[in-house]
Amino acid sequence: MDRTEVLIVGQGIAGSMLAYELLKSGRKVRIMDDLSEKTSSKVAAGLYNPITGRHMVKTWLADEIFPNLGVHYEEMERDLGEKFHFPMTIYRPFFSITEQNDWMGKSESSEYSDLVLTVNTSSLGHEGFIDPYGGVQLQKCGYVDMIKLIHSFNLYFDSKGILIPQLFDFRILETDGELLKYGNLEFDLIVFCEGDRVINNPFWQHLSFRLVKGEVFTIDFSSDSNIILNRGVFMIPKDGFSTVGSTYDHKNLDWEPSERGINSIKEKLSKIFSGKYRILSKWAGIRPATFDRRPFIGFHKDDKRIGIFNGFGTKGVSLVPYFAKQFAKQITNGERMLSEVAIDR
Repeated sequence: MDRTEVLIVGQGIAGSMLAYELLKSGRKVRIMDDLSEKTSSKVAAGLYNPITGRHMVKTWLADEIFPNLGVHYEEMERDLGEKFHFPMTIYRPFFSITEQNDWMGKSESSEYSDLVLTVNTSSLGHEGFIDPYGGVQLQKCGYVDMIKLIHSFNLYFDSKGILIPQLFDFRILETDGELLKYGNLEFDLIVFCEGDRVINNPFWQHLSFRLVKGEVFTIDFSSDSNIILNRGVFMIPKDGFSTVGSTYDHKNLDWEPSERGINSIKEKLSKIFSGKYRILSKWAGIRPATFDRRPFIGFHKDDKRIGIFNGFGTKGVSLVPYFAKQFAKQITNGERMLSEVAIDR
């Protein structure tokens, strides 16, 4: 039998980064994935932002995560030999003088001063931007090219001989003995990082996942500025084009872009951007979100050898690096995780 310590199922952003952290801690890891193109990681826009929501407040754990987020991605880029992390400013246009005044006050508070680059009281003057009242420019933001990230990890794991390119079959898993078995593999722990496929996992049917469909398209417009326009929708400039999104649909959970979803994005974009554009491509994905917007991290109450690292929703790019380090420490040293991500919360 081929003995390993941890078998990770799923090589999206969650499974990839958990395997990466476990390998750095000296664990013997194997990772299994059928390399399907229909995964939320491969179609995600990869945006990260410490201030989010309709009321524009600090996102959960912002003070712990964002000061070192760029450092984590730069370390990965060095280890994987690929460029996929792009720090940028996020620009949120104001819709009124009142908003302008509110952000002038926020920017001077200790809570927000390190996240606000500048508050503009007049238009930036960038082509197509609709911002007569100015806007706030946020820092410690940017995006990760998710296709490059996942592909780089794929090559990294394959070069180490630890990638098993196949679909996990629950009928093959044996849990009766001291060690878990799967075919010719023996292992101490198994951790499921399957994204939206979790709804078909027999071990986690009791968890409250709330999958959400997101739709995105690319347009033939790219600003010369290193700025992500973001209010209601985001517009991320890339090489010669921009990525625009996204929608949040909890009912129509398929992988096809819809006319309704694309039109919704176009309508919201028209409030902050007046430039002419053509849609070059469009796609959709299913995010593994939860009802309380917190991931599920830990081990099964009936079998402490069976774990889960999932449920990061739209915040995977910012949350996964932080929690992959924390979960790797729990697996390796027994360190406790935050109660907010506990399975039995």
